Amino acid sequence: SFSDIKQSKLIELLALCNSLKENIVVKDRPYHLKMYQSCFLGSEAVSYVAKAFASDSRAKAIEKLDDAIRAGMISHVTNEHMME
Repeated sequence: SFSDIKQSKLIELLALCNSLKENIVVKDRPYHLKMYQSCFLGSEAVSYVAKAFASDSRAKAIEKLDDAIRAGMISHVTNEHMME
């Protein structure tokens, strides 16, 4: 949650999420035979964050996206898991 995150980290995560929203495709998508609205693909998010925020490291990108999940800024469509 927001209260558990340092202000500087929160600002970094907000910038990351805003940038994601502007640079990856968000649209309605099917997942396990159900349609979900306004979704993005995790793989696209990892690739974008690796390039833009994590010095091309997919592992670091996943860590940053997991932080955003823990902060409640993004989530898996069914809340099944963290970023993979």
